[in-house]
Amino acid sequence: MPKQPNRHSANSWIAKADEDIDTVDLCLSAGGRLANVAAFHTQQAAEKLLKALIAMAGIEPPRVHDLAELTDLAGKAKSGVRTLAEKIETITSWAVLTRYPSHGDTPPPTTGEIADALRLVKQLRALAAKAASGERHYPGSGSARGTTRFCALWCAETPAVADGAAN
Repeated sequence: MPKQPNRHSANSWIAKADEDIDTVDLCLSAGGRLANVAAFHTQQAAEKLLKALIAMAGIEPPRVHDLAELTDLAGKAKSGVRTLAEKIETITSWAVLTRYPSHGDTPPPTTGEIADALRLVKQLRALAAKAASGERHYPGSGSARGTTRFCALWCAETPAVADGAAN
């Protein structure tokens, strides 16, 4: 018996990825100061979108963070995903590299590298949304309103950002 797509799960993953994408956009607009935060959320968005595609194949997304492993599962689940996902899987290390002090000689990603990865993530998002389009999207998915409100409050209360030192 073929597995049934789990649109509810897929749309939930897409909605969470949208929050990460909105966060990346906002962090990149602040300049290089928030590059590590942007890189982390770029990896998180890619992970969640791959899990959405896996859910659409009727498979429970595994609790792993390795984009190569998720790409393998998503590629088996949906044709046309593998090539795009393989371009993104190199950012797996951003989940750890960007959250902790320097790891030896590994330089952090540049804002240009993050912007390039984000473009690929947005393409992956379009694929995931198309796959899950059989059910309406949740209110607020894809909306930056909540994230913008949070970041506006945070930026106003953070002296370095409020003073424009983020650029």
